[in-house]
Amino acid sequence: MHIIVPVVALQAGEVEAVAVVDIVAGLAGTGAENKHRQDECGAACIKQAAFHTWVPPGSKRPSIPSVPGAGKGRREKATPAGLASGHRRRQSGPIIRHRLIVTITVKDCTAPEATWVFGYGSLIYKVDFPFLQREVASIDGWQRRFWQGSHDHRGTPDSPGRVVTLTPARGALCQGVAYRVENSVFAHLDHREKNGYQRAPVSITLAASGATVEGVVYYAAPGNPAFLGEAPLPDMARHIAASAGPSGSNRDYLNQLARALQGLGARDEHVFELNRLVDAIE
Repeated sequence: MHIIVPVVALQAGEVEAVAVVDIVAGLAGTGAENKHRQDECGAACIKQAAFHTWVPPGSKRPSIPSVPGAGKGRREKATPAGLASGHRRRQSGPIIRHRLIVTITVKDCTAPEATWVFGYGSLIYKVDFPFLQREVASIDGWQRRFWQGSHDHRGTPDSPGRVVTLTPARGALCQGVAYRVENSVFAHLDHREKNGYQRAPVSITLAASGATVEGVVYYAAPGNPAFLGEAPLPDMARHIAASAGPSGSNRDYLNQLARALQGLGARDEHVFELNRLVDAIE
């Protein structure tokens, strides 16, 4: 079946147009409805075309409006770009022309832009944002360390807590979770990670498939105003045990992170040793 619709620019919504249909006689009259689906999308996408108002052979055919770009005689090459591409008419009998009214439901199918985000701290267990996909994942060349101060979540401006950031380390592997999110989600994530964190591009390895995807990670670089830096583990443990902020105790942050990493089967002696030391403090 060859369809010609005199609609060149399709917008979101429903469009009703006249279509000229050449049907092999042996196939005519098989039904009053048909569906046409198109896989390829551009700025707008034809989701469904429902054909109705069938005019059978022998009936007086109403006048058919001219189709832009159509030649004389059989109008078989005047299809809008993309509408009938890939369709070839197989002629096995006399051609009968019919008039149909075509109602086309047009949907804007521009894919939402999405980005992979790698989570290695509270993003693993506190997921307060929508996501399209979640995968256990890892990044190479980075290690997780409790070197960043928290003035807004697990501490106060006068007494900041300690939370994780990333530091580069040759041969290191940081395990966590990757989320594919629509770019609109970054307004929320940027606010959540506002205290000294910045986005950086990173290659992420998805554990299930072994595929590498490009994404971003939030990390707090040395020199940012909230950076606390390295300290002996016992000192950091006492600091964490004594700190709390609007989002809860610093101890709870560490405990939840350690449990989440264990649930992923991840190995991180820095986190696990700190957790053991803090648990030993009354």
